[in-house]
Amino acid sequence: MRKSAASQNLANWISRHERRIRHIASVCTGVYGVAPTGLLNGRKVTTHWRFAADLAESYPELRVEDNALYVRDGKFYTSAGVTAGIDLSLALIEEDFGAQGALSVARELVIM
Repeated sequence: MRKSAASQNLANWISRHERRIRHIASVCTGVYGVAPTGLLNGRKVTTHWRFAADLAESYPELRVEDNALYVRDGKFYTSAGVTAGIDLSLALIEEDFGAQGALSVARELVIM
């Protein structure tokens, strides 16, 4: 299990400020910092496939999608791993700035 004092501190902060936050997103095992808040209970989430079973066991009230790049459930966003976090970021950009904005950023990310 990936519990730590830092994860608990993050969970406490999110719990205190959740009502004022428009999007709450985690990348890879960052979901372990959001799950203890209880805000993800009953929601679909994802994480890196290596940790999906542990997440489901540690937080059985979550609906863990072990084969998704990223998942949005309400204002909560989770991604499978670090590189999937790029896909999640582009989805957030598209939501806020439209498809052209996301495409523009994606083009800048292309590695030559």
